[in-house]
Amino acid sequence: MELLSIQEVLTLWELQSASVETAQNVSNILIALYAITTINIKNGCFFTAFFLDEILSNVDALDALSEWQYSLVIAVIYCCLFWYAESKNMKFKTIIACGIIALFNAGMMFDAIINKEAYSFLYKNYLLIIVSVHLYLISTLLEWERIGRGLGAFFRVFGSSIRTNYNLAFICYTSRN
Repeated sequence: MELLSIQEVLTLWELQSASVETAQNVSNILIALYAITTINIKNGCFFTAFFLDEILSNVDALDALSEWQYSLVIAVIYCCLFWYAESKNMKFKTIIACGIIALFNAGMMFDAIINKEAYSFLYKNYLLIIVSVHLYLISTLLEWERIGRGLGAFFRVFGSSIRTNYNLAFICYTSRN
């Protein structure tokens, strides 16, 4: 067995801490997006499922769970979310997104059982895949027409306030000459 030098150990530690920090930043962004979506759709079940996922991944008391057990618990949470979305007759895309997250976590469970020591494709690309699927789920929950109408109304009001601002017109006129 080859021993690592102090420089190599420090480099590995820096890379790992940068990876953990990136994952935490992504989690914070997803929590904010789920909170905004919850306010928009007035339904907190999706935020609750993601928040439970975050709690389970960050609580030190649950370190006794193996990787496959953790993936099983998360898959069960998203299966419940899938059932909820289907029972409430939500959009088909939303149901598919919940199913994809549940199947992905079930796949991670089987991957953890089969590849105990090796890092597989799913394990290496976990963050990218799970963030993509969560962003897809969030995009299926939002009402894009309503958001477009709200932005249009905001820019109409903003544009009319700039158009009627005499000080701004004076500055624009005098800066050209």
